[in-house]
Amino acid sequence: MDEAPVQISFRVHPRLRSDLAGAAERRGQSVTAFVIEALEAAVRVEQDPFAALAADLTNRFREQLGRAVESGAYAEAAAEVDRADGPTR
Repeated sequence: MDEAPVQISFRVHPRLRSDLAGAAERRGQSVTAFVIEALEAAVRVEQDPFAALAADLTNRFREQLGRAVESGAYAEAAAEVDRADGPTR
């Protein structure tokens, strides 16, 4: 961008601040860089129908995978694949 950055300010709950710091650290980013990246991604999803579709599909996949893990279906399917493939080294 050619524009000079502007400062915005907002308050969040301490838990969210802690979660942001942890996520940023895992990515090797500052909290500021992490938040800027997240805000830019959110705006892109809001403005671009293809990005919105991709985000929706990703969220649906995560939800479905989460339900499969919680119900044990994922473990059962993985065990079936392991049985079919035979022992690994």
